[in-house]
Amino acid sequence: MAWAMGPRDQQWWCQADAEKIEAICELVLAEAGLNRTSFVAGLPDRALGERLVLVVEGDPFSTQLQQELMGKMSARLAKYEAPKAILFVEHFVETVTQKIDRKATIPRAWMVQP
Repeated sequence: MAWAMGPRDQQWWCQADAEKIEAICELVLAEAGLNRTSFVAGLPDRALGERLVLVVEGDPFSTQLQQELMGKMSARLAKYEAPKAILFVEHFVETVTQKIDRKATIPRAWMVQP
C-alpha cells in the first residue's frame, strides 16, 4: 500500500509505504510494552496537503508517553514517513469480515494534545 503526501503540481511530493510505517510504529509500541492495534491514515492538512497520523485503539497515552513514542518513531522513519500525531479511538469499527474499517474508524478518533 503506497502513501502519497502533497499536491503533485508543486515541487514537493513524496510517497511512503504504509505497511512499513505501520510495522515500525507497531514495533515502537511493543518495545514500550503497549500491545495496541493501530494503523496509519492521512488527514487533510493546509500546509502539507495531507499529514500522516497514527490511529491507536484504546485509552489515550499520557502526554509524556506520546512525546517519547513520537520521538522513537521519528528516529526510525524518514521525516515524511513519521506520523505527525497520534489519534485514539475506543474501539475500531470492523467490516463484516472482521477487518478494520479505516474510513469508518477515523471520524471516531480523537487527539490528545501533547
